[in-house]
Amino acid sequence: MEVFGELDKSAVLDNWLEIISDYKNRNLSVSGENLFTCAALAETFANILGWGPSNYLAGLWGTDIQAQLP
Repeated sequence: MEVFGELDKSAVLDNWLEIISDYKNRNLSVSGENLFTCAALAETFANILGWGPSNYLAGLWGTDIQAQLP
């Protein structure tokens, strides 16, 4: 059963960037929690996108890496 249906992957990745940017701008810094938070978000987004964990590269998505670099 497909939970999320057909999603526009570009829109999902745009949403990822917005969430990460918002998170960084909040300056939340409980020691050691940032990595776990990003990892949990990445796992959720990977499931939504149907990608494996190897596609997540330290905050960037390998499939869309060029669009994510400044």
